Parts: sequence; structure tokens; C-alpha cells
Amino acid sequence: MKKKIFICAIVATLIIPWFKLPQPEITGVETKHIFPSFTFDFFFKTTYQKNIEKWYTSNFGSRNTFLIAKNTIYELLNFGQFHSGHSGNILQGRKGVLFEKGYILSKFSKMDDVDHHLIAKDIVTSLSKFRNKLNEMGIEFFFIMAPSKADCREDAIPILWKYRQNHLQPSTSIYPKIEKLLHKENIHYINSLKEIQQLNLTKDAFPDSGIHWTMHCSAIILTKATEILNAKNKEKFPIVTICNVKKTMQSNYAERDIASLLNIYPRYNKGRTSWNIADFKPTEFQKSINALILGDSFSDQLRPNILRSGFSTDTKLIGRGNWLPSRDELFSILKKTDLVILTYTYPALVNNRIVKDISSIISCIDDVSFSEWYGHEKSLNGRWSKANSTIHFLNDGSIEHLLSFQILRKSKTANRVKIFVNNNIFHDIDLKNVSLPLNINIKIPQSILKQRENQVLVQTNFPSSPVSLGTGNDSRELGVFCNNFSISRQ
Repeated sequence: MKKKIFICAIVATLIIPWFKLPQPEITGVETKHIFPSFTFDFFFKTTYQKNIEKWYTSNFGSRNTFLIAKNTIYELLNFGQFHSGHSGNILQGRKGVLFEKGYILSKFSKMDDVDHHLIAKDIVTSLSKFRNKLNEMGIEFFFIMAPSKADCREDAIPILWKYRQNHLQPSTSIYPKIEKLLHKENIHYINSLKEIQQLNLTKDAFPDSGIHWTMHCSAIILTKATEILNAKNKEKFPIVTICNVKKTMQSNYAERDIASLLNIYPRYNKGRTSWNIADFKPTEFQKSINALILGDSFSDQLRPNILRSGFSTDTKLIGRGNWLPSRDELFSILKKTDLVILTYTYPALVNNRIVKDISSIISCIDDVSFSEWYGHEKSLNGRWSKANSTIHFLNDGSIEHLLSFQILRKSKTANRVKIFVNNNIFHDIDLKNVSLPLNINIKIPQSILKQRENQVLVQTNFPSSPVSLGTGNDSRELGVFCNNFSISRQ
């Protein structure tokens, strides 16, 4: 009897695919294959056989039923490893929702309270130092803790991870520890996840097909952030108000970035194929400010909302995700900036990235920048001046700044160097009566410092080029060669 049942099952398995039984509808994106025309050329190149196989694979009887059965089984067994792509870094959760594995790992990684406290302390210490340097230059600072998709879309997390969440002792959250320290240091911030949860928008905060928050969600957080800023600064900043929410088929790239990595085109059909976008109440132009956004890729949704709302209008200052300005870029930007917004999501809060990024930015603020100098020469670790060359540095509120450098050599005709700080002369050096190299140390009192950018002018009399003197092929008009630039603050 068992043998007969087994044989019948085998025969049925072989026969059923040939019958065109009523089939349920399936959704998704696939390439259609037509039945190929026979030619001897295609036959002997095996092209015909391959096209027949492709056509049969997409057209055999009961195909839709088998696909749905397979997907149902995969859905039940989807422990977070099935339905993966992009080298296993992208996982398909329940209901076809896509996740980046790193965000799920960050959510469920075990970390004790001591580790969380130390990480939170490092983060807030760095934020406080950065805030203080900006405030001394008259620049406000705001910190946005962006949400993680693994926190907002818990309903769609793969079954294995959902099991861990429901049955294993969850890891304590780092958010309360960071918030407690932020309050203590009086740093202006917003916990986006808490706001989204309070508004009951967790399912709408992230699209099925992307890892980043939606334009609408980031617009809501922007409005809340401006409310906090103005409450702390007596309405110094524009108020951003959403007046309408509309549907659009044109998504921001980051709202479908995982689907794009998997090359799913058109847009991932198991998810929503339209996106909410906010319209803003117009902001008076004279009230707009210059805002710089720094941080991870979650800032890419805030940036267009800030511009569309009129909160900030200068596209050259606005910044972009996963970008840190160079020293010269930062000096140029901070001259005009009213507000710096720092945005990071959960993984960056625990993997030390935010601390490293802030350290890099602060090192640029503490350095000097150059204009109207010739390029850096690696062999002597210095650069040639022109007739008028400027050293720039930023005032961080220190009582005194000490600028040091060395004049290593001069051009043949250069006979005098004058050094000015913010149009105040500090040195007038007769190069004919001094021996080189010459160490220059300029103590700059707070009384002559400007709030943000300060300028040290190095003015050289009679620069000349080796070509004009017949001593070489260099056509540059050279003044003095300087190296070992440094600035210290007391």
C-alpha cells in the first residue's frame, strides 16, 4: 500500500505541472519569456535549447500555485537567512519587508549596562566639546538621534529574530543613558524613535524597500526639532510647519535603496509603490538661516526637507550624508553657518563612529587654513608665500592664541616681511638683517580676535620668480618659504 501511494505521488508530481488548472494571482517583478522560433543556427549553438528551458520555467502548468507554496514555506521557515541577497547583508523579513542585516544585529547584540554607560559617556562628551566650540563662534548645535528600521518595523522582523525578541532577555537600550547625559550637559536634541512611537507612525516611518526613513517621517522630525530649537532660543529660528501631505511616485533614492542594491526594477512590488511627501507652509525668506547637516546617510532625507521648507536656502552649505568636510571646506562653511545639525542612527551610536567623526571635525576646527599660498611641498613640509598670503584660524573662545611657524628661506629679491593679525601689525622683519631659518611666534590676545574666522596676513616685499632672475625654470612669484605651522590655545 505504501509503495502504491509513493508511486502515485511521484506520477502526480510529474503530471500536474502539465495541466493548466485555475491559478491564483501572484505579484512581483519578472522577465517575460516568449516561445523561441526554431533555427538550425540557434539549435547548434544551444541558444534554442536554453530559450526553451526559460520559456518552460515561466510557463509550466500550475506554476503560480507552486511559487506561492514555495514562498509560503520560505515565509514560515524564514529565520533570517532565507531570502537574503547582496552577500547576505540584506534580509527579507515578514510580508516581504527588506532589512539590512547590520541594523538587526545592532538591535539584538548583547551589551551590558557598564558598556552602554561608557559608550554613552564617550558620545555625549564628544558632543559637548563640539557644541562648545560651535557656541563660541556664535553657531547653534542640534543633535538628531535618527530611528533604526529594526526598531520601527518590528512587525516585519524575520521569525528567528522575532523569537529572540519575544523569548530571550532583550539587551538594554542605550537611548535612555544617552538622553540622561544629554540633559545633564544641556545639549539640544531629539530622540526620533520616541517621537515616532508617540505619534503611532512606526509602520509609516520606513518603506518596505529601503533602509532609511521616509521623506514624510523626516519632515515630521524636522518640525519637532525646530520647535525644540525655538523653545531653547526664544524663537531665533524659523518655524517649520507641514500644511499638506501628498502621495508621489517619485521616491527619494534612499527610500528604495535596498531594492536598488538587489537590482529589483521597477520598484519593489511587494512594498508600497508610492511615498508620502510633505508640503510646508512658506517660510519668510528673511527668516531663513544657514544650516549645515553632518552625519550618516539618514541626513539625506532631512536635507531636501530643510531646503523645501525654506528653513535654510543655501544649497552650498547644507552638506550631505556620510560626508565630512575637509579643513578648507569647513573653514569656508563655518564663516556663514548659523546652525549645525548632527544626525546619526542607532548602529553609529554604538560602534564609535560618531566619536571618530566629531574628533575629525574638531581637529579641522583646531587647525589652520591657507589662501593665496602656493601648494604644499612634501619634501620640506611647507609652502611658498606670494606677495600677500593669508593664514586662517577659528576662534574657539580661548583667552589667548599662539600661532607659530618657521621662515625657512626666501626668494633672492624678498627683503622684508610684515605680519598682520586682523589688520593689526605684529611683526615687521628686515630679511637682510636676520639669519634663516627664523622662528615666528605670535601671541594673539582675545581682545583683537573676531568671533569666527581670523586672518593672519603674511606680506612679502619684492617677490620674484627664478625664471625672471635666470636662476631656474620656476615661473612662480615667490616670497618666503614657511613650514611647521601650528596654533595652540590657552
